[in-house]
Amino acid sequence: MFLSEIGDWFNKLFESLAEFFNHNEEGTLSNLEKIIFSLVIIVVAWVAIKVIIVILRKLMGVKKANTIDRSAKNFVISLIKYLLWLFVAFLVISMLGIDITSFAGVLSAITVALGLALQDVIGSLAAGLIILNQKNFLSDDYIQISNAFGTVEGTVVSVSLMYTSLRTVNGQVVFVPNSNIVKSNLTNFTREKQRRILYSVNVAYDSDIELVKNVLSGILSADSRISKENAPQIHLNELGEYAVGVVIKCWVDTSDYWDVLNGLHEKVLLAFRENNIIIPSSKEIKVLQ
Repeated sequence: MFLSEIGDWFNKLFESLAEFFNHNEEGTLSNLEKIIFSLVIIVVAWVAIKVIIVILRKLMGVKKANTIDRSAKNFVISLIKYLLWLFVAFLVISMLGIDITSFAGVLSAITVALGLALQDVIGSLAAGLIILNQKNFLSDDYIQISNAFGTVEGTVVSVSLMYTSLRTVNGQVVFVPNSNIVKSNLTNFTREKQRRILYSVNVAYDSDIELVKNVLSGILSADSRISKENAPQIHLNELGEYAVGVVIKCWVDTSDYWDVLNGLHEKVLLAFRENNIIIPSSKEIKVLQ
């Protein structure tokens, strides 16, 4: 239905331009004069469109925008540019005395055919515009995309109208279709300035729980990257079949999250060995993300 309406719009545009030029007195311009006048129109249009695009870029602040904003604004500017040139083309064709209404049916059919053939592309373009408008993530954000096809996560490298590219922790670049993103569960790990670490470690049932808490508290107090305003919490969270689960909850700057989390493994292991706190061999340290 939408594609048919586009075809009808082109029909009306052709008919309106043809009617406009047919109202002029025939024979007032020779063929040479028509060609010269058409060239003048093209030159003037070229200069005018250049000026319009420069003004639009300044008004929209393309250079000051971030990567995602630039993609959206450049798309809008390009669209305006192509529409202006399309109008100029119709104007010149009509000026030369060519019956442009004959193109209407063909162009309408082409529009419908292309629309059907490019449904997925159009869907990705629409999804790209939604992503660019909502700004749920920006360049350099660390995000996770989960859907029926699986889960992928990484740092946002760039966002285009068709794909969003992520760089994984292994240095791979993954291109995710925008149409998949808008239909997926999206987690942005870097939107907030701080992020909470949930770290769980298992100890034997005969362990001194107060000693375990004191040892873990000492590890957290010694790390200046762990927030003292949001005081860390240490408590039991599980009475398992073979072990007691102890959980650490602490806040760190988002940029320090992985360094602090990965560092806890070694610090906990060494501190437990020093204080003869046993980690049951049936279960390893578990990290809750």
